[in-house]
Amino acid sequence: MCGYKRVSSTAWCLLLLPYLFFNIGLMSKINDLKKEHKKLETITKKATKKRLNDRASDSWISLRESKKLKLSLKDKINQLKL
Repeated sequence: MCGYKRVSSTAWCLLLLPYLFFNIGLMSKINDLKKEHKKLETITKKATKKRLNDRASDSWISLRESKKLKLSLKDKINQLKL
């Protein structure tokens, strides 16, 4: 033996339990952000199609805002993944 103590499987479970709950909470946050990103993606696609016919500044502003929100959500998702 190398001097290591043998640890039972229940002890390992107790050691890993907080990490698993943290990881589950993190994954649910990531999934919620992904759903929100998907909704913003559809809004952005619709705004892009509208922008092809409507060249007013209002359509450009709404398209720009939806793209900024979508990008910020993507940044939050990538931050949580690290």
